[in-house]
Amino acid sequence: MTWYGSASPDPQRSEPDADQTRQISPPAAPAPPRRQPVFNPTRLWTGGVVTALIAALLAVVGFLIVGNVLGMTILGVKPSGQPFTPSMIGYAFAGAVASLLATAVMHLLLVGTPRPLFYFGWIGALCTAILVLIPLGIHQREGGWLAVAPTAVINLIGGIAITAIVRGTAAASLTRRTGLPPVR
Repeated sequence: MTWYGSASPDPQRSEPDADQTRQISPPAAPAPPRRQPVFNPTRLWTGGVVTALIAALLAVVGFLIVGNVLGMTILGVKPSGQPFTPSMIGYAFAGAVASLLATAVMHLLLVGTPRPLFYFGWIGALCTAILVLIPLGIHQREGGWLAVAPTAVINLIGGIAITAIVRGTAAASLTRRTGLPPVR
């Protein structure tokens, strides 16, 4: 008796003939066709328009909470770096425009990049970080952190919402098309 894996052969086991080891295998099944993701631009842009409406309404809700409930003001920053008090309509319009720009970026990524949802996640996160950091950079001139915190929070919530909704809309607009030749 031989232990499993030992170097000595088992005397009761016979070696197969060369003819026995050659078995004809069935022909290989053809490779399944590749599935190429294709997106529906109408669905993407319809979702982008709805996202613009949601972003505008989020800005209005943020203004109402900060102004009416907390009794604070929202600060805007001009391109020159000077702070100002924006209007509620202006902030809502800016959120809607940001949503449409995000949809345009997603459309470009879907057309030309290999991992569009991944790249859009990064772009959205970095743009949101910029929108949060801009008002925090003027806190010393405007009376401390408490004066700019509401603006930073509204920008954070809006940026996260726009990024998540546009990314989800893009994922929902992707379909799989079959029929391409298989990859070998």
